[in-house]
Amino acid sequence: MAIRRLDKGNKFSRNNRAAATVSTLPTVTAMRSAFESYLSLTIADGHASEDTIKTYRARVGRFLAWCKERELYPALITQENIKEYRKYLIDESKGCATIRLSLLAIKHFYVACQRAKLVRENPAIGVKAPRDKREIGSTLNFLSQEELQELIAHILPTRKIGAENTHQIQVFRDRLLLGCMALQGCRSIEMYRANLGDFTSSGGQHYFKLDGKNSIRTVVLRPDLAAELEEYRQARVLGGEELNAASPLLISLSNARYGQRLSRRVIGFIVDVYL
Repeated sequence: MAIRRLDKGNKFSRNNRAAATVSTLPTVTAMRSAFESYLSLTIADGHASEDTIKTYRARVGRFLAWCKERELYPALITQENIKEYRKYLIDESKGCATIRLSLLAIKHFYVACQRAKLVRENPAIGVKAPRDKREIGSTLNFLSQEELQELIAHILPTRKIGAENTHQIQVFRDRLLLGCMALQGCRSIEMYRANLGDFTSSGGQHYFKLDGKNSIRTVVLRPDLAAELEEYRQARVLGGEELNAASPLLISLSNARYGQRLSRRVIGFIVDVYL
């Protein structure tokens, strides 16, 4: 990667030119290596989920690509450059949550480089994401429990894709997803990670173990959702799947990814469509 462009605002003085040459500045490879070590040993006290590590790695990768396009050397990035990157994300119509996560990942990247003595300062410190300007009232719309049950019971079966058995699997899958999220308080990350083996029964009660971002919890599953789960499981067996405890709960029904774990993006799309 080229060294940072020597524009008017960032020229090297005679005093620091010798101290910051191509041969003495840390390479991008060294900075990435320090970050990889930091991800596995430090994030979430060394117990970060695979999704978290992938997300941090991807956000920092986009930032480094942005630096390369503008001939900015990562070891010489300033707080103003981080603000420029924030403006770039805003201009790209990225949401406030996305920008916040990107800045957090970059901040961790420079913390890792500081600990490895590759940089002296963290340029991301003090750079905040913009606030979401949505009206409070727009976030308070909700359905009653009776309305949710009616939605899940009567609206979802109208959607149909592919063959009849695929249609049944889709209906059971979507009803189970929305029922668990709307009636049991499950989160999208928990539904994404769920496997069939996370459902157990004892003494007439049904339980659902939920693996969230930072914790694992167990909820008592409603009897109607437990019945929905059993129908969903049987429909998948009839569809030719060989199921076991590690089989993903929510599966893709597309031709290219049939039977694979449903992505978080599609889970979010399903929830947006119905709720």
